[in-house]
Amino acid sequence: MQEEEQLILRHELLGDEELFTCALCQHVLPMHEARTVRGDEIGMTDVEFVLVCRECLRELRGRDHVLPPPG
Repeated sequence: MQEEEQLILRHELLGDEELFTCALCQHVLPMHEARTVRGDEIGMTDVEFVLVCRECLRELRGRDHVLPPPG
């Protein structure tokens, strides 16, 4: 299915909710599922911030073994 057809189908299913494309997996998802990460955190040094899905963020943070801040 073409990207445009997917967007139309998602629009019909989800209504007017805004969508975003995950910078890592390229899936198109509802905006409420977007998470913001620094571009350099995922190797994209030409942008300050990018939107990723929850699953990609979970994989990214798990791979990096990010520890919670002390305190």
